[in-house]
Amino acid sequence: MIYTVSFKEIKYGSVTVEARSTGEAKILAEQEYSKGNVCWKDSAVDLRSVNREAERGDER
Repeated sequence: MIYTVSFKEIKYGSVTVEARSTGEAKILAEQEYSKGNVCWKDSAVDLRSVNREAERGDER
């Protein structure tokens, strides 16, 4: 049997930026995130769903 299993992953991390304001810090942090420069500290994974897929020969 074939199943499709869906997951949800939540990651917690941080990045340090030098900025003149909170708004600028957020923009710079998003840029660093896009570059993959986040120090990931923890994560949580939740199983969301399991669905059986129809296979050839499964006539119902």
